[in-house]
Amino acid sequence: NTFFEYHNWYHAVSCAHVSFLLISLGGASAYLQPIEIFSVLLAALIHDLDHPGTNNDFEVKRNSELAERYENDAVLERHSVNLGLSLCQKNEELDWLKCFKEGSEDRTTLEEFIAECILATDPAKHADIVREALGFIEGGPQQYDESCLSV
Repeated sequence: NTFFEYHNWYHAVSCAHVSFLLISLGGASAYLQPIEIFSVLLAALIHDLDHPGTNNDFEVKRNSELAERYENDAVLERHSVNLGLSLCQKNEELDWLKCFKEGSEDRTTLEEFIAECILATDPAKHADIVREALGFIEGGPQQYDESCLSV
């Protein structure tokens, strides 16, 4: 969509670059597996793929095809996940998934982590994510639990 200038390739690369910087400078490799780091970077690239320049609320109120397809839940985010992963199957040149055997644990982890990262960009989930992060900060490291690492 060339009309909607913000959600373009530059935005995708910018998000991936910032993600790379946060991962690198923040020492994420101490907490994340390499496949999870790879997933975050890929999710940053595809998180707004085919974005129409609207928001989820607009799509739902308009009863758009996307809203129907994704049952009015994180419509644009689910569309980006679905399209990003399906493009791999449709175009061999874009198939970065082929490095991971279909049905393997790594492939499942990759696809699930990408989806989780992109779904976390839904503005409707922002307040809950911030609340969870602040709770973790206030609780300190002694409150650490692997379940807190969900994006």
